[in-house]
Amino acid sequence: MSAKVSHEVRNPLSSISLNVELLEDELASLPEARRAEAGNLIRAIRSQVDVLGVVTEGYLRFARLPKPKLEVASLGPLLQELADFVREELRARKVQLVVEVQLGLPRLRVDPGQIRQALLNLVRNAAEAMPDGGIIRLDARTLAAEGEGAGEQSSAGARSIAPLRSVEIAVIDTGVGIAPEDLRQIFEPFFTRKEGGTGLGLAISREIAVGHGATLTCGSSPGQGTTFRLTLPVSETETGR
Repeated sequence: MSAKVSHEVRNPLSSISLNVELLEDELASLPEARRAEAGNLIRAIRSQVDVLGVVTEGYLRFARLPKPKLEVASLGPLLQELADFVREELRARKVQLVVEVQLGLPRLRVDPGQIRQALLNLVRNAAEAMPDGGIIRLDARTLAAEGEGAGEQSSAGARSIAPLRSVEIAVIDTGVGIAPEDLRQIFEPFFTRKEGGTGLGLAISREIAVGHGATLTCGSSPGQGTTFRLTLPVSETETGR
């Protein structure tokens, strides 16, 4: 349905944009006083067309989210690249980004582009929860499987296969937090409390997590910040940042 609606909206939007451009050419012949007033109206129309364009593109991304193309990757460079990309954007919001990556993280089979998109959604969501600025922590660490390091002998006395570990990436903010009644709905498509929001950022991040056999959870209390945890399974024994 999202794809259908997006397609139905995009065609009229393209037509409106084209006609706005033609109208701008016609305005050039008006007296200067009227041209200024009409120009303000044109800019208002173009602004709303741009808003609708962003919304429809978001719907299409959600509807057409491809299967992940998995490859063996190190999370350290991926997280550092993400941090470098978004740091200036956050600085403009008076938000400090702190990145901590545990040494010797296992390499994972992931789609780097999709993981980057999921985390970017989480980081931007965190920034929006801090209208007066604050701190976002982006932490990555290995989680030991339950029972790892003990009980590794089978009932027959042979050494059993070590349990799989996982890697957790946490996005922690010092923002306003999420109300308990909203916490149950934040991953649902189209749910949002933000003015002008599409309600798709967290839904897309969750779908990316599911596509990787991972989990995405959220813990939050009003006034005490929010923590999102993306937990990815480890399928490679090779380690490295």
